[in-house]
Amino acid sequence: MDNPIGALMAQRQRLEQKAAALRERVEVLTADLTAAVGEQLVTGLSDITNLDQSDEDDYTYGQLHFGGGRLSVRYRQSRDDHADDYHGIDEDWRQWQSIGLTECDPVWREKVMDEAVLASLFRHIGEQLGAREARIDVSLAAVKKVIEAESATIDAAMTASVDGFGNEALAENWHRALTELPLDSADGLARMYSLFETLCSAILHERGVPPLRDSSLRHVLEACRDELLRTEPELAREGARQILSAVQGVGTGIGTLRNRFSSAHGTLPGSVPLDPAYAMLAKNAVATAAIFLLSRHQANPPAAHIERATSVPNDPSPAPAS
Repeated sequence: MDNPIGALMAQRQRLEQKAAALRERVEVLTADLTAAVGEQLVTGLSDITNLDQSDEDDYTYGQLHFGGGRLSVRYRQSRDDHADDYHGIDEDWRQWQSIGLTECDPVWREKVMDEAVLASLFRHIGEQLGAREARIDVSLAAVKKVIEAESATIDAAMTASVDGFGNEALAENWHRALTELPLDSADGLARMYSLFETLCSAILHERGVPPLRDSSLRHVLEACRDELLRTEPELAREGARQILSAVQGVGTGIGTLRNRFSSAHGTLPGSVPLDPAYAMLAKNAVATAAIFLLSRHQANPPAAHIERATSVPNDPSPAPAS
């Protein structure tokens, strides 16, 4: 014998189970959307859809809203529109009410969890992210332009300093590095390291310092720092020591990049190429440090040169009779 009441009860139970499953999926969707946008301050609105309607002039409409890690329903009623029309309130200034998607009327939740409504929400969020990406691209281009202009200024000053120093090997290394850096970041990085070594060794040679047993950058840069510091005025020594210690840090950083990313020690299979920005950073850092070192070298001639220039030769002949 048929049991219509039992069938209705079973149908109601299925309905409640599916409604509960939909509510759980709303929570999963909220978590997924929050993870997708991360910490980006974006919000999204779906297209407007009808939520409830009693008759032709009495209805509620709304749209799905995402923001601050929360999905909600923004809604208005037809009577709200009538009141705003009466008071002449512009559509952009009309107030919407809001309720959480997990707390709203289950029927509303079912209507906004529609394929078309969800697609419009995702599209709007994508547009917000795209607009933000476009703004960041403009900012990056502006910063890149400034950096490139600054880099060109550094290049010109370095070229003048190197050419004025008169060391052909150093000048050749610098001009070759400028030419090849845009073509091969890894090789350019190795050339910058070699350039720094050559620079420090050349300065030490010019100042009459005997060749070091270990001519790697770490040691020649340290010796160059100590040699240049020795000729600084006493009151400026502490500041000069701090500056030159920072210069030594530049050498250490370039050495680390060279050992891990450049082609100086060969290239391992599957290795990730170094971003050109790092090679540009190394070039600018080396040039800035080189300009400073060369300026201190030229401002404070070697002590041996000073002694030869200022010493008065002894005259063994007797003094003239008075």
